[in-house]
Amino acid sequence: MMPMTANQPLRHRNSPLVMVSRDTEVDFSTRCGIDRSAAMLINVENRIDLHERKFGRDRLLRTIEKVSPHDLSQHVSRYRVLVRSNEWPNVAEPAPLAEFLNDYELASLAYVDVGFIALEFVGAGNDRTYASVYHQVVASEALRGQYGKQSPTGLDARLDWYEAQLTAVLDKILGEATPNAVDLLCIPNEPHLTAESAMLESFAQVRAIFAEPPTIDSILAAEPTPHEIVWKFLRRHAQWSIQHLNEYYHRLGIDLLQDRLEVARNRRRDLAARRSELMAEIARRCPATVLGQIIHFANALAALNHINLTLEPSFSFKGGVGLGHGLIFNLSEKKMPNGRPTQSEIARDKWALRDKTKLTTAEIT
Repeated sequence: MMPMTANQPLRHRNSPLVMVSRDTEVDFSTRCGIDRSAAMLINVENRIDLHERKFGRDRLLRTIEKVSPHDLSQHVSRYRVLVRSNEWPNVAEPAPLAEFLNDYELASLAYVDVGFIALEFVGAGNDRTYASVYHQVVASEALRGQYGKQSPTGLDARLDWYEAQLTAVLDKILGEATPNAVDLLCIPNEPHLTAESAMLESFAQVRAIFAEPPTIDSILAAEPTPHEIVWKFLRRHAQWSIQHLNEYYHRLGIDLLQDRLEVARNRRRDLAARRSELMAEIARRCPATVLGQIIHFANALAALNHINLTLEPSFSFKGGVGLGHGLIFNLSEKKMPNGRPTQSEIARDKWALRDKTKLTTAEIT
């Protein structure tokens, strides 16, 4: 990736990205570091937990159990095709990072809320018409996309921009003789784990409770603490699907699981040691003003990477709430012969959903 100057805009999918100046304090504040993204992860998971309990965990597991194996296995690939083959009203919002993270969280919370509306419809447990649910799902996906990969100022665009800024500064200080310097500074480290590391650690806990693949009844009958351990895995890594959970048992036998856990833990220890060495080297070479700039950029990248590597795989379209959206989209050709809402209607609905989520979130908190 070519370094950019502070005032040089990034071109992302042929769309202009105009960021605020690097002198804008709120944009590069350390308050936008990984603690902010960790709080976001907690808030989104707590929202899911509220919906699970309202929906009923027994009912939720049995609703997902009725989804066909084909729909489960094809969900992620079909969803990707749907997103990429349709037009979405994404607009450039060159907001400071702190504001972007707040909006990203609102979009994630809205996606959770609508995901459960979709699951309610799939479970035939509400009186909403399909058209109403479909329009909400489209608005929810549009709002998610506004801050995601398809947006000119979304998550990927910002990752690219901050990486270029940090790379440019590090190259001046260290030259190009320090490979992977940006990765060392910005990959989440303990206690903040990537989805892969978190999955391995969480599944090891599940296997300690259930040596063999559990059933719905055995999970629901478990004592509170082991129940929550298994439920957290179902929520984060298995789309609440017992079928998916059982596939982990088949793919990750005890020996293979232990081997992969050890590799992942050793890698985290190695990264932590190399990160410390790199920071010491940077501190030796940098004047205080440049060191502060590096810390600002690294904190921003760490927060964005944490979202990309943890929240996105577990609680976005790949997760259970995304499955709810996908099941509604799958019905659209049969239920909605006149097609999607117009771009202006989708844009109107997505911003209305964001405003509604802001109000309901304030009421909950």
